[in-house]
Amino acid sequence: MATFGTTPTASAYYDAGSNTENQIGTALLTMPQAGYITQVAFFAGGYYGSNVLAAGCVWDGSGNFLCGGQVTLPAGTLSVGGQSWNYAGISPAFYVAAGASIRIGFWRDPSKGAVWSAGGSGNSYYGTVQSAPASFGAGTLLSSDQIGAYIAYTPASAPTVVTDAASSIATASAVLNGTVNPNGVQTWGMYVWGTTAAEAVNGATGASYLGGSASAAGTSVGSGSSAIAMPLTLSGLTSGTTYYFGTYANQTSDTNPTAGSVLSFTTLAAGPLAPTLLTPANGTYADLAAGYAFTWQYNGNGNPTQTAYAFRRNLSGTYSWWTGSAWTASETFITSSAQSLTFASSEWTDGNLYTWSVNTKSSSGTGTYATDFTVNAQAAPTVTVSAPTGTITIPNPAITWSNSFPSPLVQVSYRAVIYSAAQYGAGGFSPGAGPSLFDSGVVASAALTATASGLPSAANGTCRTYMQITDANQSSAWAYLAFTLSVAVPATPTLTAAWVSNTASVLLTATGVTSFDSNPTFASFYSSDNSGATWQLVRNGSAVSLSTGTATLTDFETPAMATREYRAYVYASVSGTVYTSLPSTPESATSVLTDWWLKNPLNSSQNMTVMVSADFATAQLEQSSVNYPAGTGSILPTVQFGGISGEDGSITVTTTTPTAYSSLMTICQAQAVLLMQNPFGDNRYIRLALTTTSGSTAQQQSTLSASSAASPFRVVVISYVEVGLFAVPIVP
Repeated sequence: MATFGTTPTASAYYDAGSNTENQIGTALLTMPQAGYITQVAFFAGGYYGSNVLAAGCVWDGSGNFLCGGQVTLPAGTLSVGGQSWNYAGISPAFYVAAGASIRIGFWRDPSKGAVWSAGGSGNSYYGTVQSAPASFGAGTLLSSDQIGAYIAYTPASAPTVVTDAASSIATASAVLNGTVNPNGVQTWGMYVWGTTAAEAVNGATGASYLGGSASAAGTSVGSGSSAIAMPLTLSGLTSGTTYYFGTYANQTSDTNPTAGSVLSFTTLAAGPLAPTLLTPANGTYADLAAGYAFTWQYNGNGNPTQTAYAFRRNLSGTYSWWTGSAWTASETFITSSAQSLTFASSEWTDGNLYTWSVNTKSSSGTGTYATDFTVNAQAAPTVTVSAPTGTITIPNPAITWSNSFPSPLVQVSYRAVIYSAAQYGAGGFSPGAGPSLFDSGVVASAALTATASGLPSAANGTCRTYMQITDANQSSAWAYLAFTLSVAVPATPTLTAAWVSNTASVLLTATGVTSFDSNPTFASFYSSDNSGATWQLVRNGSAVSLSTGTATLTDFETPAMATREYRAYVYASVSGTVYTSLPSTPESATSVLTDWWLKNPLNSSQNMTVMVSADFATAQLEQSSVNYPAGTGSILPTVQFGGISGEDGSITVTTTTPTAYSSLMTICQAQAVLLMQNPFGDNRYIRLALTTTSGSTAQQQSTLSASSAASPFRVVVISYVEVGLFAVPIVP
């Protein structure tokens, strides 16, 4: 037992007046710690000549009545220490939180008036007097203006609350578990739960209370000092749903109980959904009598494992179920997690129209059947590959095959695919997929032969031809035939290179095969000016036909007074793949010049010998450093040269024939870029512009008659402009 506060003084209560017969006094007391009030005593001082009936009550600061009683005060005087009375034996003891306020009310002679709980609401409180000490507060002198109060209470100890994991979890039910230790005080327990963690908090919006409510004490767990289990079964839950719950306990009827932790559980999902039927696809034809595999996809609906399945079929309106060894008229489940079923060939009859479906089970229950698939039982076509076989040396071998169909069907399409050993031997290989050497694609045709075009020599070795044919309803299985690929390249050509002095050029002649695998062949010519260290394509030498077995090309850009090496290749294009021979044995030719030459790189008919002089003393041009790039197409080599010595940088070019004179006029007017070579080994790419002429009128005519072919030299004075450090594009 404990008391709080001291006996209030006159300033701590309300005094109605010392001379009124119905004197009232109140005291407002504060609870120093939480506890359970078990006794309230009142005492008052004053002189009474006879016994007086007195009454009192206790209520909280909000006007809620807690307890009350009445007592007869014996006659006495101040000299005996005043009078007292009490109200004891409060049952049940009521809980007051730490810091809470309670108000003590006392009055004399209730027949003359009453104490109101809150501002005179009209309710008077008093009850039966309980046993109490004969005297209270002896030795305390109180005047008639004083009253006193005594509170006896037991300090409270909060209950110990533990939330345990839920058990017996099913699709629509679960058992909540938790323990409460009352710690010696009368205690009540309850659960709070919801579909979110927030809803499992006491007093939360959306919370559900089990074994109690937010405003009720809940289920009594007594007043012992050991943990009391309080399992509670939930029902009517939603399958496959996560729920949260917390355990709570209080020692009064207030709404702030002690909380345990919040835990969660997930109800089991209901039975699996209908499976997804896979093969044979709905509405297709399948060779069921050959032992076809029916497959489906298990849809667990939260249940990870299929525990059993039922396979049914319908023929002519009658369902039957597979038992694992025979068909039966009643639904039968086969214990298995497999998602496929292969039947012996005797269980299906070609020509029949069947429907089929599957149902599955899990540990949570039985699902539903998928919508029936329809399948036409029909034998599949077959194919046998007969070629290519053995060793194949051409890149375009013929593929041939034979087929067989259930009458009256025929082949409507085929597909042929050729793979190398590395390709069909790779992991995960599937015919008709992945990289291949040849793939015809699906060809709508009844043909029994096709050409495998462009098999590359790089794939020489073991290969396979895979074939699949299709009738109006279904495709055959893939068949294959192995062969060895040993594709050669075109034969190596022979090459000659001869210096032709009257054109100051090298005549190249390549001799080789006219065709390769029924495809035309071509020659390509390359040259080297550094003893074969590097090779460049000779101008216009990339595609010279070998249709007659011989291909010729004139190289009129051979460096003056120098040796150039040559080689040739033969190639053919087979279905987009180019097959190239080995290079010919290198041949060389040396240029021997006795004259000055002007050459048009894009028109060899305009090549001519000339006499060149300058308007300065020296009759030959300065030496220059010449680069010789590939020279193919319309890009010419470049010349690194600082210019021509002399006052005006002009030269005199003298032609030797009327034809040469006419050609020179033409190319000067066209501003063509020319190659100028001389016996001194000088090579220059220049551009000439006509400026003045000299000589007789006859010598100046732009077109000369044939009769003047033997006339003296025709002299033309032209400007000399050397092409600088850049490649000059020429428009043919």
